[in-house]
This record gives sequence, structure tokens and C-alpha cells, in this order.
Amino acid sequence: KALVPFMFVYTPSLLFLQFEWPAFASALFCGAVGIIALSAAYIGHFRASLDRWEKALLTIAGLVLVFNNLWANLAGVAVVFALLGANALRARRHAH
Repeated sequence: KALVPFMFVYTPSLLFLQFEWPAFASALFCGAVGIIALSAAYIGHFRASLDRWEKALLTIAGLVLVFNNLWANLAGVAVVFALLGANALRARRHAH
């Protein structure tokens, strides 16, 4: 819940100030991905336990997603999807 107020500062479209659909949609998507990343990092578990380096990268990627910058958002989303996807595959492999 601490992430959302910072997103309001960097993307006023979330508060319907200076509203633009692309900025709103991007911030909404990146905010959701960032919250998932930070939650997994702080809990230390997604589908399987996370290593320290995975937690650190998820924390950094989640925080990068706060800023309304196209390249930072693309990099942050890519890191989060790669780490959480690998984690889900690892959990599936260990389940069988």
C-alpha cells in the first residue's frame, strides 16, 4: 500500500488529473505488476521459495515500476515476468 501514493505523484492520470488513457493504462498495469513483485519479494515466496538474489531483483524491479518511464517500465516488467515465470516453472518441476 505504500507504493500507490508514489505512483500518484509520477502519474497524475491515476487521479484523473491531466488524464491520458495511455498513461493511465500503463500506470495501472505497471502498478499491479509492481505490487505483485514487491509482495513476492517481501514474503520470499511466489510458487516456490525465492533466493536472496531473486528477492533483491524483484524489489528493485517493483520499485522501478513506480516511475512513469517507458523504458524503465519495460525493463521492470521483463525482470518481474522472467523471475516469477522461472519460479513458477521451478515449482512445477518440483511438484512432479
